Amino acid sequence: MLDVLRFWSDADGQYLMCSKRRSIRKRALSTAVAVLLTFSCCSIPTTTTTQAWLPTTKYVNISYRKTNQKAMKNLSRRETLLIGAGGLVYGKILGNAIGKLAQGDVRPEEHESRVKRTFAEAFELASNSSSEESSRPIRVLELGIGSEIRTINRGLYDEAVTKIISSGYNGIELVGVDLDGAAATDVSNAKSKLLSSVEYAGVDGINVDFKVLQGDVENIAFPNGYFDVVTCCLVLCSVENQVSVLEEVKRLLRPKGTFGWVEHVAVQRGSEGHDFLAIQQIALDPLQQAVAHNCHLHRETDEVILEEFKMSTKRDVERFFVDGMWPVSCQARGVVLNL
Repeated sequence: MLDVLRFWSDADGQYLMCSKRRSIRKRALSTAVAVLLTFSCCSIPTTTTTQAWLPTTKYVNISYRKTNQKAMKNLSRRETLLIGAGGLVYGKILGNAIGKLAQGDVRPEEHESRVKRTFAEAFELASNSSSEESSRPIRVLELGIGSEIRTINRGLYDEAVTKIISSGYNGIELVGVDLDGAAATDVSNAKSKLLSSVEYAGVDGINVDFKVLQGDVENIAFPNGYFDVVTCCLVLCSVENQVSVLEEVKRLLRPKGTFGWVEHVAVQRGSEGHDFLAIQQIALDPLQQAVAHNCHLHRETDEVILEEFKMSTKRDVERFFVDGMWPVSCQARGVVLNL
């Protein structure tokens, strides 16, 4: 149960300011209580518009892989039980929420349709901005593609592949990068699905190459400017350093290459009808990081992306809500041009 507290150490294994024994007790108890109280009324809607009391969030690189076991042992049995109970309740509620996403790995249409649109716009904009002749395939990199390769298997590239019909490219070279990699059979099945999408689109003479590399999205072994398009979907919530990842994206993109992204984000203060979700995000964020692979509920990822690409053309940036994906229901998407 004490593993729930591992998110309180930083990337060097040193504790943050809350590492002192009394501060650990206070934050542990408040987190567990906040979780229990939040879950007890998580379905209650609210129209409150005042959020002035909400704390200002400052993000730091956090690792839950290193911890101070001596400090942990100082927690009482009562505190340990409270933390454990909070974690169990959170896991139960989170499991129920995921279970509502329908059968298999299907996500709500209001989410998947935006992923399709975003990928298609990224392909189209990259094709329109290319100065090359039809001498090579369009090169696409997907960050955090996942061992299940769901973006391809769910047909989320179907609209995108149609955009190369009138482009100057003669094929598709799609590379996925993920910490877990993917099994050879899954890669083969995904490639077959991608080929089917190309054939269904009525594209003749188009070559398709697909592979998945196991590795860190902050350090990808390709030369500068190699890719025409980079995509990601619900990935930047979990990386240690968003800015470092985005710098890598900019390095890998050719001039006028595109970055298409869909991410869950922090609720903006004053978002009518969603103030209670903002409270939930803040209350549940520490436990979410501990039990969901470092996923942060309250990151302003869209703003970080636009800041990193501030000299770029912004295209169709949108914030939206997907009620069927609580607690990551506040989302944003967009396509930016690398100048």
